[in-house]
Amino acid sequence: MLAEALPIYPGDRVAFVGAGGKTTAAWRLMAELSGLAPVLFTTTTQILEPQLEPGLALLLTGERGDPLKRLPGLLGQARRVVAARRRRGDPLPPGLLRDEERVP
Repeated sequence: MLAEALPIYPGDRVAFVGAGGKTTAAWRLMAELSGLAPVLFTTTTQILEPQLEPGLALLLTGERGDPLKRLPGLLGQARRVVAARRRRGDPLPPGLLRDEERVP
């Protein structure tokens, strides 16, 4: 397991950098760690919109109100939350999120 190879504890922040494999590694780690504690995932790159499944929630900024206020409740329900900004109409393929639309 990837989580066993890395000294990660609840409350830690993890960053993946470099060429290739970052999203795959981050998703794998998120799946492994979500059994121990709720996990929040965000990225500074374009990603395909995740397919929602049990235990996974999508938190989109740009919705009414302050969507970050929903984060604690989502983490309590879903254990894995992907935070991103809703994709605006643009020439990108469907399901992609733009770099400048990421959640900081």
